[in-house]
Amino acid sequence: MPNPAKVDHEKRNKLVQELNKIRNWSEDVPSGEIIISDNANTLFTDYYREYYRRCQQDGLIPTLIVRIQDFIWKIALLYAADTKSETIVQDHLEAAIAVGNYLEASVSEVFASFGTSSGKAREIKLLEFLRAEGGPVPEREVYRRLSMSAKELESLVLPLMKIGLVNNRYQKTDKGRQIRTYEAV
Repeated sequence: MPNPAKVDHEKRNKLVQELNKIRNWSEDVPSGEIIISDNANTLFTDYYREYYRRCQQDGLIPTLIVRIQDFIWKIALLYAADTKSETIVQDHLEAAIAVGNYLEASVSEVFASFGTSSGKAREIKLLEFLRAEGGPVPEREVYRRLSMSAKELESLVLPLMKIGLVNNRYQKTDKGRQIRTYEAV
């Protein structure tokens, strides 16, 4: 939202009150520890077998999903605290695993074609060139120095921009024209 509305103080105060209720409740949790039910433990054990298998495969995706298990437990803990439950139960963990599966699917979708395209060597060449330049390089200079068309450059740079390895910006020239530049992140 380019121009968001002002904060609704009534809603904000209600949210703060709810959060304070959870904080106050947490101070009375025995031993300061939320425990895990047997059913939730069993559920996680079953989930983890398949998850661990996926993490052991070759490639970028397994490397990127390796911490999702930690997020699942953190989310399950938040669900338990939200319901003021001193025990993470199966329902909390099922919902957290669903979030974890969504995170994993998102990573897989975003990085599915990274490094497997027929232009992998050209992607690497482009990244090395931009890193060597150490700053923004005008688009025209990039495709000229790498001997490619503007269309070829665009097809290489867009996926790299999506995953955050390359940034593009517009800069004004001395004559006041806007030119596109690329820079390795």
